[in-house]
Amino acid sequence: MSARRDALLFLLLALVPALATGVLGVRALRNEEAALGREAALEAQAEADLLADKARRAIATGEATLSALETNAAITDESEQLALAEQIRSVAPGLAEPVVLGLDARVLVPREDRAGKDDRVDAGCREAVSRLTGPSRAEAASKIVANCEGVRDPQGRWVWPVLALPLAAQNGDIPARLVSWVDSHKDRMRQEERNLLAEDTKSAVGLTQDQRSRISAALGGSRTLAAASDAAVIRALRSEATLRATRVATDQPGTAARLDASGVVGAVVALRAGGFGGWVVTQETLTQSLGGAAPWLRPSPGFTMSVIAEMPPRNERVPEGVAFITDGLGLRVRFENPAHLRERTTRSERLLGGLIAGGVLLVLFLSFILYRRMRETRKTSELRTSFVAGVSHELRTPLASVRMLSELLSEGRVEEDERTEVAEALAREAKRMGETVDRFMAYAKSERGKLLAEKEPADLAEVLEGRVKAFRERHPEAKVELDAEPTQVGIDRPQIEIVIDNLLENALKYAPEGQPYIVHVARRDGLVTFSVGDRGPGVPRQIGPKIFEAFQRGDERLSKATSGTGLGLFLVRAIARAHGGDVALDRDARGGALFCVSLPRSTDSTAKQVR
Repeated sequence: MSARRDALLFLLLALVPALATGVLGVRALRNEEAALGREAALEAQAEADLLADKARRAIATGEATLSALETNAAITDESEQLALAEQIRSVAPGLAEPVVLGLDARVLVPREDRAGKDDRVDAGCREAVSRLTGPSRAEAASKIVANCEGVRDPQGRWVWPVLALPLAAQNGDIPARLVSWVDSHKDRMRQEERNLLAEDTKSAVGLTQDQRSRISAALGGSRTLAAASDAAVIRALRSEATLRATRVATDQPGTAARLDASGVVGAVVALRAGGFGGWVVTQETLTQSLGGAAPWLRPSPGFTMSVIAEMPPRNERVPEGVAFITDGLGLRVRFENPAHLRERTTRSERLLGGLIAGGVLLVLFLSFILYRRMRETRKTSELRTSFVAGVSHELRTPLASVRMLSELLSEGRVEEDERTEVAEALAREAKRMGETVDRFMAYAKSERGKLLAEKEPADLAEVLEGRVKAFRERHPEAKVELDAEPTQVGIDRPQIEIVIDNLLENALKYAPEGQPYIVHVARRDGLVTFSVGDRGPGVPRQIGPKIFEAFQRGDERLSKATSGTGLGLFLVRAIARAHGGDVALDRDARGGALFCVSLPRSTDSTAKQVR
């Protein structure tokens, strides 16, 4: 728990600067984004001011040019009016629409019907319209439906569709003619006329569903830009501002008078032959000019422009610039691709996000490494403590015996006939101490890479028999079965004895109920293999690769219940490798652990150093 607590504390402390850096980085990015937004807004505003200034200069130039226009032209008929309008168009700014007014300021150009042909209907059609309110109404309606598609009533309303629609079920030609008429006249119909005709078409008899859909789509669409522009100009010319401008132009012949109202700016000049000529800029004409009539008014690459009538609400997320040419007539400039403003901050955000994520991952990784190291260090410390305790235990018992027997001898408290037995006991305990010290020395040499195997020819079966006998003497209750034939092999006898002792002691510690232990010798593939097997619980698979490492003692629950140094199997592997062989862990056929030590069959006397 302590290692986990320390690692968690380190993680929390390490995350604080990482998170603080992230917070500061995010704030810096927000400031950078705001600065870029302000810079973009300034660029858009500069572009809007530039375009509005160009428009104002063009209007001023148009006024001066209109004052110098030859004003002797007559406007008695339509051709003269249209010719004068074209002459004015050639000198007017590209964002303006030419206008021609009569003496009473009646609008002559643009005409309410842009094509101009619908007013030139024959007298018979006009006379038929006048008879619609008399007793011969049916005859007049038939004549209009048959021949007068372009006639209007005195109020300027279209007559033909109103009369033709009820007859669609009786005359099979009318539905197709009605569709064609709506397609060609939709832009010249008043909005209220469009709405009424659309409603009447829904319930009309004699129209197919396709014809109804086509008429409804045509009437529901918006008027063309040119038609909307003409209508807006006509509305502007019927204002009080136009009357004031014509009075000024009349009082100052040859001088252009400024026409200025909300959303409208223009100029008119009095004609010597009577009437007025000039031009007008409205929101619609300005919008129409953006399509190409005034290329000098196009915004710079990367910007888009639209026409507005009033100051729009401020939107800080979309940088834009607004400049007014006159009251009610302004330009709004925006970036064509607002997303590019975020490209720079997006890259910075990604970089910062990557750094923060990398920092957090690094902290987590270091915390994990620290936790593992602390856990391993704590475990190693516990193992070393256990090792010291094991060493003390291993040496304390023989030392106590040697001390006790030595004191008995020195004090003369041993009978003459018992001296031999005491001497043998002293020798046995001293040998036991020597074997323990030899194991520790072997471990130390193995750690320094200096463990030598002084091999001499020996009978492996004899060596095994001697160690099994000694094991039985130490543990009379233990049962060991030996299956070995005489086998000559080159070995370092003291070291191999350590191997056999360690394997048997290991079986007794971890598989006390797994008796009898089987010690077996076999020959195969130029090797001599001896093994020690038990019928105990075996070695857990997850700790199998580590069991031959120093201070590793297998399953913790079993290890805590037994004493030891954790060096037994480590020395087994080190000695086997010093002999040119190795040791392997297998599973006994009876279910327990099986340790197999393989040695070369050579009987040469050599010295091999373990690495």
